[in-house]
Amino acid sequence: MRVVFAGFGAVVCMLVAVTSAHAETTCVPATGTEIEQVRETFKLELFDSDSAKFANVCKRTLRKERKKPIVAYCGLLNAKNRYGAYVGFSEFWSVPQTGGAGFAVEDLGPGFKKLDFGYCLTCMMPEKSTHECLELVPQSVRRSN
Repeated sequence: MRVVFAGFGAVVCMLVAVTSAHAETTCVPATGTEIEQVRETFKLELFDSDSAKFANVCKRTLRKERKKPIVAYCGLLNAKNRYGAYVGFSEFWSVPQTGGAGFAVEDLGPGFKKLDFGYCLTCMMPEKSTHECLELVPQSVRRSN
């Protein structure tokens, strides 16, 4: 699987602005309809999005004053690789209203991984502030074995 970058810069800017204003502290379980909306954000990036399995999906409402609420989803996603085998559950984030989505850990190439900034903002808030996410992501780059 690869990280979804469609409109990534705009999504990050929107997430910084929105999460700075307000984020709910609870993550409410997502409905089946909401999970299908999340599936759509990954449709172009997964080899077989129809067979993707979602678990522990919850939603958190991110708000900005006088604006329509933005809903972010966090959870686990297991998808098939090119050989038709499931690769195992990975933490993900998704904001269907903007088309933004990604995985908690971003693959940086041979042997290196880092925490995804979008995941930190949408799924680790309010435990982590925007400032903490900005500091945490570069520090999380590490060699994977």
